[in-house]
Amino acid sequence: MGYYESKEDKALAKMAATLTQLDQELDRIDQLSAGEKRHPLEKRHAERLALHDIKRILHDMHRYDHYCEEEQEEIEGQAMDLRNPYYQPSLEGGL
Repeated sequence: MGYYESKEDKALAKMAATLTQLDQELDRIDQLSAGEKRHPLEKRHAERLALHDIKRILHDMHRYDHYCEEEQEEIEGQAMDLRNPYYQPSLEGGL
């Protein structure tokens, strides 16, 4: 039993670290958003990356079956588009 408990503890620690990193990223974006500029797409990107990491951790623990490795590449590709000043996001595809 000790092996499984330590494995679950490690998974929980990884998820907590991911959420802490998300909080720090959202705080950084909020600081950038001070004033009239808003960064909602960057917040959404940070949230999607954190959620993807949590899905991966749960998948590694055999607790989540719907994990898709290609999803991270898709998320990163959309982030590259966000950095382009001429990028016009499509709202139909569902960010």
